[in-house]
Amino acid sequence: IVEDEPIALSDRSKEGGLLEGVQTGDRVRVLHDGLAESFPAQSGIYRLEKLGQGEQIPTQVLDSLRDLGWIN
Repeated sequence: IVEDEPIALSDRSKEGGLLEGVQTGDRVRVLHDGLAESFPAQSGIYRLEKLGQGEQIPTQVLDSLRDLGWIN
């Protein structure tokens, strides 16, 4: 989530497994290939550094994702 907007990340690394152990709400820093102008925004990532454990996701973000069918 950047500025209350979610971003869907796809692993594009050669090794794979970048998203293993990462949970919704975790703070991460990524090396990516840009953001697709969709909702939610989407980006392919090549490197990921986990900065912190999961945090509360803003209600408005969850409501938007639920409305779009991304989550139940």
